[in-house]
Amino acid sequence: MPALLASLALIGAKQSTSVERFYDARFPRDCGAQDVSSAVREQLKSQLRSEFKKVNPAIEAIGVLEIKCALDEKKTVLGAIVLAYGAAADLDQAYEQFQKTRDIYRLLANEQYGVFQYNPSLVTLRKTLTVFPSQRWRDYFATIELTSTTRLLVRANGSYGDSPLRQEFNIAW
Repeated sequence: MPALLASLALIGAKQSTSVERFYDARFPRDCGAQDVSSAVREQLKSQLRSEFKKVNPAIEAIGVLEIKCALDEKKTVLGAIVLAYGAAADLDQAYEQFQKTRDIYRLLANEQYGVFQYNPSLVTLRKTLTVFPSQRWRDYFATIELTSTTRLLVRANGSYGDSPLRQEFNIAW
């Protein structure tokens, strides 16, 4: 995934549709290792967009970065954890605004990451675990790991290993 975000920075996408097409082409598989249907994708992205907009109303483009599935001891799928990326519709315009204001926090708020708990079908959002801004402009990477059925580890950092973030969550299914 780090290469994907680095590539996105090079693309210089001005419109949210370009960002979404980039991520849609790399959409993770569901808990059954199947492609996610376009209807479920659109519903999922719509729900994620609504959650990101609670933090920053300018977020428009949504990318699903990872889907991790929690299994019980009988290998029954309990649910899914989704790592998603949200960006303002025009990141170039956001940077131009930063050049005028020099407000780095406002700039970084235009790129958000979020971790969300879903039912196994990816249709019902159970809980928003966290939403956090990038700590490096167009150069921040996040990943999730289910360390057990009920424990989640979120890691993020800049491409040079700087600005690290590490959060752990207890998850109830």
